[in-house]
Amino acid sequence: MSNEISQPNRKSRTLQRILTAARTEFTDKGLEAARMDNIARSSGVTKQLINHYFLNKNELYQLVFDDVSQSVLSICDETHYVDLDPVEAIRFLVNKIIDVHVEKPGIAMLTLDQGLHRAAHINPQTCFVPITRDFINNVLEPILHEGARLGVFRSGVDATLFYATAYHVATGCFLIGPAMTRTVGIDFDSPEGVAAWRANALDFIMASLGASGGRSPTPVPGQVKESTTGAF
Repeated sequence: MSNEISQPNRKSRTLQRILTAARTEFTDKGLEAARMDNIARSSGVTKQLINHYFLNKNELYQLVFDDVSQSVLSICDETHYVDLDPVEAIRFLVNKIIDVHVEKPGIAMLTLDQGLHRAAHINPQTCFVPITRDFINNVLEPILHEGARLGVFRSGVDATLFYATAYHVATGCFLIGPAMTRTVGIDFDSPEGVAAWRANALDFIMASLGASGGRSPTPVPGQVKESTTGAF
């Protein structure tokens, strides 16, 4: 009996080690640069065993992508927004997007990787797609309409385009942070750099709605010691 129990447990632990190593490899390097040999070495198994469990690197990548994608679902949890007024709700949305990327830095790399692969691993059934669309239609759009009714937002804001723009602005320092660090001289890898980006992203997004950010200016952190302009 003990052997019957231990076998599934051993397999489960092995699969978890493989997935953990794969997550690190894919989020550090992306699909093309990731190597199955590195995943095998990091997880303490043979490459042949990984091939026994997974058809190929692409299938393993898809599992990691789907798992990491789960992290963004908390952004769309409507219970967060129920008791907030429109301005508070939008500020919460922007902060939540940034917080998720701080907590799960792998999201940024996989987002860039999907850009390179023309969203090959995202389809209408991917977990966050229907949930995000439902959030935009049933939570965000009413928030924007209520803000316009109260006179704190301008009218006619398209909820889908607003979400896409706000998400892009909020995550900019994670998606192209190293390039901007070299170019403009603010260290976006530091907590101070992220805080400065957060404050300015909030101001920018709230201003786009015709709303005041409602905060005092935040000092820009000191420049990094070595800055290379024109890094692009």
